[in-house]
Amino acid sequence: MIRIGLLSTADIHRAHLAAVAEASPVVAVASRSRARAEAFAREHGIERVHDSYEKLLADPELDAVVIALPNGLHHTWTMRALAAGKHVLCEKPYTRRPSEAEAAWDEAERRGLVLMEAFMWRHA
Repeated sequence: MIRIGLLSTADIHRAHLAAVAEASPVVAVASRSRARAEAFAREHGIERVHDSYEKLLADPELDAVVIALPNGLHHTWTMRALAAGKHVLCEKPYTRRPSEAEAAWDEAERRGLVLMEAFMWRHA
């Protein structure tokens, strides 16, 4: 079982919560606003709240994080999460810069971590 933390209280996390509910528990959420994180946690039955993204990444009880921040922050926070030893699911688009994508996936591979972009592919 993978213990997941949410890096933000973005609305898209409602879909993430529904998708992972049976497989892996979401055990923590972070927001720049403690009140917003607490409200989100109460609404979704999440046990731990962090009032900064850094504190979430430092949480030793997490295996993975879901990053749903504004697009321009995806690379920065993904690299921080990988450095903290967390697997990452990042909302799309990861980046518009090929060099950032290469750097991130190379770093994940180097650390033995999974990095995925939340992108749907249609299968026939």
